[in-house]
Amino acid sequence: MDKKRWTAIYSLDLSTAFDLLRADKLREILEGKIEQGLLLSLLDFLKGGSFKVKVAQETSDRFELDRGCVQGSVLGPSLFSLYGGELHSILDEAWITTYADDSYVVVSDENLDSLTEKQSPNTMNT
Repeated sequence: MDKKRWTAIYSLDLSTAFDLLRADKLREILEGKIEQGLLLSLLDFLKGGSFKVKVAQETSDRFELDRGCVQGSVLGPSLFSLYGGELHSILDEAWITTYADDSYVVVSDENLDSLTEKQSPNTMNT
């Protein structure tokens, strides 16, 4: 905008994003990029989650979770950033900034018609 260009900004707030993190997909992303022992430790951190539901005096059985990351943990934002970090690979000509589950996608061009074309789903690299 400072350069007098047409600019579109998309704000993405993925509610319950940490609940969507899948260990198998994170493994695919990190395999070969970090040391195997560290990868296994991270995956171990993600498994073993469970929950119960209590309503009044009744408590349900324990249910095992097959996805998700502990919210409020030190590793949570970093793991989700690694998991969601592939966003840049599906958007052409965009500047992306991300922290945990909040992302901003900025696309600009000197011409409004060109900017509109860049935003078209048919031109995105999906």
